[in-house]
Amino acid sequence: MSIQKVSLFLHGFNSRSQCALAEYIASNYVNMYQMVETEKQADISIVNVGIEFDEKFVKNKRNQFQKKPILVISQYDFENMDPLTFVLKKPLAYEALVDLLGQINLIIPKNRSVGADLNYRLASSIKSKLQFNKQEKNILCKQKNVDSVHLQSLVGKQDTVDLSNPQGIMRVIYDPSVTILASLKKAIERARYENKMLELINFNKSFVIDPITQTIFTFVSSSVLRPLCLLPLRETSVVKRLKKGRKSNRFNFLMQYCDSEVTEWRWDSFLWKMSLWTSRGKIPKNIDIHLPVYLSEWPNLTKLEKIPHAINIAALMYKQALTLSEIANQLAIPQRYVFAFFNAAYNLGIADNSDRQCDQFYTRNINELSKNKGLLLQDTAQLFMNYSSQKHPTELVKVRRAL
Repeated sequence: MSIQKVSLFLHGFNSRSQCALAEYIASNYVNMYQMVETEKQADISIVNVGIEFDEKFVKNKRNQFQKKPILVISQYDFENMDPLTFVLKKPLAYEALVDLLGQINLIIPKNRSVGADLNYRLASSIKSKLQFNKQEKNILCKQKNVDSVHLQSLVGKQDTVDLSNPQGIMRVIYDPSVTILASLKKAIERARYENKMLELINFNKSFVIDPITQTIFTFVSSSVLRPLCLLPLRETSVVKRLKKGRKSNRFNFLMQYCDSEVTEWRWDSFLWKMSLWTSRGKIPKNIDIHLPVYLSEWPNLTKLEKIPHAINIAALMYKQALTLSEIANQLAIPQRYVFAFFNAAYNLGIADNSDRQCDQFYTRNINELSKNKGLLLQDTAQLFMNYSSQKHPTELVKVRRAL
């Protein structure tokens, strides 16, 4: 018993597109679909919406063929309340087209005689699924854009540069001394030395530093704080002692009357994130880019702001004294990820240039490292498990309160 083919009629396709689609169907679905010369013969009409074949054209076709499914291919959102009109967004993927044709075929009665009822319930289910897939796709697209913007705020978008060229170096360095990050680091050191709670004011924003708990209170949201990291400080920072600590009137005032988000950060968490926001894939100008770098201890990456390739970068820095460029080349990743990681670790005080004489005994040839890349990844996993299971000094807890 032969299977009855589904007849298709095309509107709005130029000769090249029509031939390409016909050839695709003939090559892959010759026993399921066939092109017909007149629309009256067709089981399904396919309309490629454009200037000539617009929404009005589709509505006219619906009036002309009230029980014929119409598949619309449109670049833009297509107003569609008709139960037998189905929409695919451009660019057209043949696989998606054939998949939808297969679903539409299910609503067409096996008996093609005049007056045979279409399965409207199934048609409604297919349209609901298409709408859900469209919404899900839009959500994923928006999330992808959000993730991309978030990642750029951490590592920037600087392309890999030639570090043997002075002009290339100038593109990947920045001056940390004129940033809010430098002011915060000085305030933290002072609070640690005096063992007193301090309030630091920059850009009319307050930061309360508690050396007892080694935490920092911020009274602005991240969306406000992030761009401040890129602005140069043009005024003297104000530092005030809070003699009574958390019992002081000033601290209680800030906590009670802040009209924004109040966040309590661990020092390492806050410095790590501020470093990423400030550098955006660049390195401090006081770092010699041609000297090897080292990582003195493993940061708790499960608690810090995540950036791509952080575990592999940490493993390689922890095992070998290599230059930043060599690390990027060895891992085959863009330089900005290595620069961002190093800058954050540097501001935590666990990474720096390595100019010690003894380091030459631990620096292997790059070719040798390439041969041992598999071993490196095994060691990376082991190191990560070891350090994650320890109560490491850089472990942090972040408590957020929205007032």
